[in-house]
Amino acid sequence: MDYKSFLSIAVIFVTAIQTTNAKTVVFYPPPLTSYILYHTNVAEALASLGHDVWLCVPQSIVKKGLVKDKSIKILEYGEHLGDLEKTIYDNAGILDRFWDGETQEISAMYRGVIESGKIANAILSDKTLIDNIRNLKAELAVLDSMPFNMNMIVLPYMLDIPYALIGT
Repeated sequence: MDYKSFLSIAVIFVTAIQTTNAKTVVFYPPPLTSYILYHTNVAEALASLGHDVWLCVPQSIVKKGLVKDKSIKILEYGEHLGDLEKTIYDNAGILDRFWDGETQEISAMYRGVIESGKIANAILSDKTLIDNIRNLKAELAVLDSMPFNMNMIVLPYMLDIPYALIGT
C-alpha cells in the first residue's frame, strides 16, 4: 500500500470514529444575555469536537444575534412570553438597585426566585418547546446550576435525558 492510499484510509477512519462518537447535546441556559453567552462558549467547544449542539434561546434574545457560531443550532422558544430578560429584571428590581449603588436586600433575591419560578412554569408548559427537545433525541442536556434556574432541572427528567450542570 502506498503512502497516499494509507493516508486516505487513515483520514476516512478518523472521520468515521469522530462522527460515530458525536452526540446530540441540548443546552438550556437561564433566559438572560450573560448566561446565553456563557453557555454559547461551552457549546462552541463541544460543536468543535463534532457534536450536534442545540442551544435553547428565548425569541426576544435570538433577535439580538448573540450566537455567532453557525455550528450551534438555535432552538427558539417563548414568543408568547415576551422579553423574559426584561420581565425578570423589572419584577425583581435587582438592576435598578445595583445601578443606584444600593446594596441588594434578601427581598430582591426572593423576588428574583419567585419570578424565575413563574417563568420556569411557563416554559415547562410550552408543549412546542418540550416536543422540539424530545424530537432531537438528545443524549445530554446541559443546564446552569444558578439557584434561580434550578426549577428547570425538571426538563431533563420529563424527557428522560441525562443531564449535566455547569455554573459560574
